[in-house]
Amino acid sequence: MNLNISEDALVIPQRSVILFDFDGTLVDSAPGILKYLKWAAEDLGYPEIPEVDLNSFLGPPMQLQLSSYYGIPKDEAQIIVDHYRSKYEVDGIFEAQVYEGIEDLLVALSDSGIPLAIATSKPERTATAMLHNFDLAKYFAVITGDDHEGSRPSKAAVVQEAVIRLNDANISTELPLMVGDRHHDVTGALENGIDAAFVRWGYGSPVESEGATYVLNQPQDLLGIIGLR
Repeated sequence: MNLNISEDALVIPQRSVILFDFDGTLVDSAPGILKYLKWAAEDLGYPEIPEVDLNSFLGPPMQLQLSSYYGIPKDEAQIIVDHYRSKYEVDGIFEAQVYEGIEDLLVALSDSGIPLAIATSKPERTATAMLHNFDLAKYFAVITGDDHEGSRPSKAAVVQEAVIRLNDANISTELPLMVGDRHHDVTGALENGIDAAFVRWGYGSPVESEGATYVLNQPQDLLGIIGLR
């Protein structure tokens, strides 16, 4: 069932925890990501990535996307990723901005007492640094991402690790919800038996919402599907 919350008034039982993707869901980080990805690939002698293809690198695990795009082994793709990070983690993380309405949403969710978590394919260290830079880290009980070695190469693996950490922190994962903007977020949630809410303000196309329980047009819509408004 795929519901557009702006058209369907549905209230579900309050969620035990909400997991958020980062890039394209909380923060528009495209300018820095794409700038330094193009630089890294070209600096290492790979063909230039056309503008029409760049959006495909926003959200999915970059190592896997580069491996598929260039038809190269994952370890070779990781070299490009490492080169990209050498610039992005110095300058690119500051070429981003929080989406309008996100902080108000996080405040409302925190005030309601629902625990929040981050589950992102972005390196955990980078995501944590950016959350602190935007003063958003205080809203999240758990921040989970990939590591710099790529040991959690799929979104499903990141979500699984986030759930483990939540359980270790004695936070209930009985009725979780994953919020994200790409089909990787949807499938990563479903592979862990978690409902997904697809956001339309991010980088994904409408078809990527397939399999999501909810489709959100704006951040405040999330409050409606968990009974907070």
